[in-house]
Formats: sequence, structure tokens, C-alpha cells
Amino acid sequence: MPTSDSSIFNPDQLVSNLQLLNNIGRLLEIDSSQIDDGEIFLTKLRKLQNIYYLTQNRLDTFDVILPTIQQNYIEMTNLAKVLHEKQQKIINCQNAKFDEYESTRMTTMAEMKFVENKLQSFDINAKPPVTHTQIEKLQK
Repeated sequence: MPTSDSSIFNPDQLVSNLQLLNNIGRLLEIDSSQIDDGEIFLTKLRKLQNIYYLTQNRLDTFDVILPTIQQNYIEMTNLAKVLHEKQQKIINCQNAKFDEYESTRMTTMAEMKFVENKLQSFDINAKPPVTHTQIEKLQK
């Protein structure tokens, strides 16, 4: 007797079909007490189909806006690079100005010290030497 004949009862196939229905029921969140007829499956399948369409619409919307998001990300990354470069230029300029200021300050301090030393070397009470030409100028 061939087992492929549909008129012959096949207990293995029946068990397999029941297991399949049980697995589908678990996927559709149906417990065994709700499986009295196939109507519960249709209701759940319609609900799943609606969820599928909603999800697909959201994915389609995301596919539409994804290039814009990617372009905005690229632009923001480029702007961040430009901002970083400009900040670095400002910092470098500030450092150069500070170095110039420090150099000028140090030069001025050295010149002040030189002048102070020169002034200290002069004796205010001493009379400066008078040269012959200066005496002649005074006599005229």
C-alpha cells in the first residue's frame, strides 16, 4: 500500500500538521483554548498583515528620508572639520600674539634694566667734565 494515497489515514502527517498548527498558534499568540475553529487564525493573520503593511510603510518612509539623513550627516561632519580648523587657527593666532607680547615685554624689561643700570652709574653730585670747546661756546 502506497502511503502517498490521500484517502489513507497518515498518523505521522496528522501529528505534523497539529504541531504546525500549534507552532503557528504560538507565533500568533493564540493559546489552545482559542483554537475551536479557524476564525481566530484569520483574525490574527489580518492583524499581522496590517502590522506588516504599517511596518512596510515606515520602512518605505525611512528609505525616502535616509539619503537626506546621510547627506545631513556628511554636511555636519564637514562643518565640524571646518569649525575645528578655524578654532585651531584662532588658537595659533592667539599663541603667536601672546608670544609677540611676551617678547616685547621681555625686551622692554631688558631695556628698562639697562637704563636703570646706566642711571645708577651716574653720580648726580659729580660735576661733568667741561671740555675746551664747551668753554669757548659759553664765552661767545
